[in-house]
Amino acid sequence: MNPPCGMGRPRTRPTLETQDPEPPPVDNPNANPANHPEQQAARVGDMGPLFTTLQQFFQYAQGQAPQAAAIPATDQALERFLRFQPPKFFGEPDDYKAESWLDEIEKIFKVLRYDNEQKISFSTFRFEEAAHNCWRVVEARWQREETPHTWINFVKEFNDKFVPQVVRDRRE
Repeated sequence: MNPPCGMGRPRTRPTLETQDPEPPPVDNPNANPANHPEQQAARVGDMGPLFTTLQQFFQYAQGQAPQAAAIPATDQALERFLRFQPPKFFGEPDDYKAESWLDEIEKIFKVLRYDNEQKISFSTFRFEEAAHNCWRVVEARWQREETPHTWINFVKEFNDKFVPQVVRDRRE
């Protein structure tokens, strides 16, 4: 039979004899060779790499990481753009495909609100074959003539290269 609640084995407290004894007093800290200042300096010197690693960690934690950390923002923006599944453009001489491609790209940019550089970079990233080769020529000319990289200039250049004049005249 179990003892009633509150009854059972009594609790005991440790007596002075069972407690840990106090550490012996230290009269001379230099009596132990490990406590000698030269030995302590040698141990601290061995910790140099640890201190360097800790310093780098705290710099990183405080936002003082190297500038390479800025790269992922562009990667994230491109990934976000690609989630919309923008069409590729091959530069075929088909006015409907060129206009349709540009309309789709502009629809995406209305939602994402990228700056001019991103719009141009991400759009031309979708160029393939003839369109890609044509863009390389345009890009070289823009650098040579110091043409501002604006979306308006890109659209004008795109229309000049890929939408026939007859179609552009019909639009106006």
